[in-house]
Amino acid sequence: MDQYLRISHLGPITETCEITISKWNIFTGPQSSGKSTIAKSVFFFRTIADDILDIALRASGSMNMKEELIKHLSYKFRNLFGYLPNAMELCWGKESDHNHVAFHVNSQRCEVVNHR
Repeated sequence: MDQYLRISHLGPITETCEITISKWNIFTGPQSSGKSTIAKSVFFFRTIADDILDIALRASGSMNMKEELIKHLSYKFRNLFGYLPNAMELCWGKESDHNHVAFHVNSQRCEVVNHR
């Protein structure tokens, strides 16, 4: 099932870029045009379920899971991209049912939306 990726203001992608991600994608283009940014973004979202499970398994009664998830995703983002920009949005979802996960750096929030 195809999924979409929307990136705004990240690395060489200065405007909003929305693309469909299939099982296989090939990205071509000149150097510094955003190919690696797209590949890293796909990895970032495809591994979020593992991140959530890991945080849930480590959760204690005093842990705020939402804050811990945002902290973890910010750390993961910095490791992938080398920095955490002031204003950036990444969205990942399925076009057919409008489910998506969004990571907004400027407001330090992560949202999961399910519109069935």
